[in-house]
Amino acid sequence: MIARRTESIFRRTLCAIALALLSSACGLLAQRPASSPKRRALPYPIVLDYAEDRRERALASWAQLVRSQGINNPPSPELHPITSTIIRLPALTSPLRLPHIGAREEMDEEELREAARRFLSTVTLLLGADPNQLSLISIDKRGEGFRLRYRQVPFTYPLGDGFGVVEIGVRSDGRLIELSSSAIPEAERAQAPLAEIQTELAARIAKTTPDGEQGASIRRLVIYPIARAPRKLELHLAWEAVASDRGAFYIDALTGETLGRRASDER
Repeated sequence: MIARRTESIFRRTLCAIALALLSSACGLLAQRPASSPKRRALPYPIVLDYAEDRRERALASWAQLVRSQGINNPPSPELHPITSTIIRLPALTSPLRLPHIGAREEMDEEELREAARRFLSTVTLLLGADPNQLSLISIDKRGEGFRLRYRQVPFTYPLGDGFGVVEIGVRSDGRLIELSSSAIPEAERAQAPLAEIQTELAARIAKTTPDGEQGASIRRLVIYPIARAPRKLELHLAWEAVASDRGAFYIDALTGETLGRRASDER
């Protein structure tokens, strides 16, 4: 009898200990945070590095252009040190010409617009912009000719601080007197990363102004390029803000850092 009672007590004790251990284990499991996969760090800002082959392609495009118009051994044009887009035309022994449209010697505005459109499609590598990315924003009469100004529109938001602009100066007879580009080459490579940043970090984008900036108004979001050493361009998502007496300035939409200023408020 005593043996049975002892065995019963022993069993109850073991059950109590087991239940206590099980309860403790469950508590530890409940307190342990669930493991979650680490989110991949987003590349920001987007970086465009200088590429020697991009420069070589731009110079090859230039050589093809001048040869097609019978100009031999021309000097090379000045190119942007990072993007390798043309900054200005060099002095040439004979002027370059746009395709001639119409029967008259001098072209009118509409004919020059079409001539410029055809010309742009032949110098894509020199400009750093696909013609489909370019939108004509102004055409101004300048003396005996016109200046045509195009805006590169490769992203959801416009490019800021003077980037993404292609300008053509041309006489009415088709002589090319000016050609420059601040376009972002190979912009399609940055489209997907920028779209991912806009989606993933939308909650962090806030309209903020730098300390001490009074009377400033936020105008729009832009892609703001910054040249960094050695020879690379950073693309930031930024707020373009305007102060009536100080022009425009740019604030990183993710970090709040003031990226740059521009005295003129020209868009």
